[in-house]
Amino acid sequence: MIVNFLPKPLQKKEKYVIALLLLLILMVSTQFDSIVQSDMPLQATNRQAENPNNVLYGHIHIARTGGTSLNRQIATNYERVCGNKGFTNHLRFKYIKNNNLMESTNFDECDFISTEKDYTFWDQFEHQGRPVELHVPCKNPVSHLMSMVNYDGKAFDCGDGIAKQIDDVSHYVTHRFSQTLSQKENFALKCFDTSNTDKYVEYMAHNLENTKINRLYKEMEKKKFHLQEDECVWEYPKMMDFIRKYMIDHFDYYAFCEECIGSTNDLFL
Repeated sequence: MIVNFLPKPLQKKEKYVIALLLLLILMVSTQFDSIVQSDMPLQATNRQAENPNNVLYGHIHIARTGGTSLNRQIATNYERVCGNKGFTNHLRFKYIKNNNLMESTNFDECDFISTEKDYTFWDQFEHQGRPVELHVPCKNPVSHLMSMVNYDGKAFDCGDGIAKQIDDVSHYVTHRFSQTLSQKENFALKCFDTSNTDKYVEYMAHNLENTKINRLYKEMEKKKFHLQEDECVWEYPKMMDFIRKYMIDHFDYYAFCEECIGSTNDLFL
């Protein structure tokens, strides 16, 4: 007796069902991709109902404070978000960069702006007749220093030249923040602790309109992790005190955060 192990040829009806299923899978996949990475124009309608105070919220993206992830999370959840790492309807960083969206966007249509640009970027909003609330992410100075040194592909040296090593990475903060922002007409500066960015995303739910399309947030940033056990600084409390004091005394960003966190301008209080 010969047993035939070959599968039976598909009948015409079975072929039709399989083709229909494949078409359905393709349609679902295409729709899913459009939801995650949509490229639709900004929705500028009904702003007054959702943002009755007509406030423009700004996120000052300080390097190595989780700003890329935060911008993309806000853009995923809320309408009229404009950022160099994520727009409400443009979540692909390459698309934003290649199409110069931050240069071509009419910011009158935005309720939330996140940018890594020089702090003078915000000058254009001073006399537009709309209140501006800038949010500054604050990170522990020593931890922030280690993140910046690591991002530069270096190892922090606990020997001589501590101040110089700090100065060498200070460009990550000096170009993006200045205390002069607090002196601008119609501007308010607020701060938040970067150790809980999810809380910040939830906080903005009270100020921004939820997106009309449910999107799935996908982490895109390739992070360069640094481990405390590989960093000598944590073994020397006096050195950490020196670093913290030096950064607060010499850079507006750290001086602002030192004064703001725990004050009435702390968003989490």
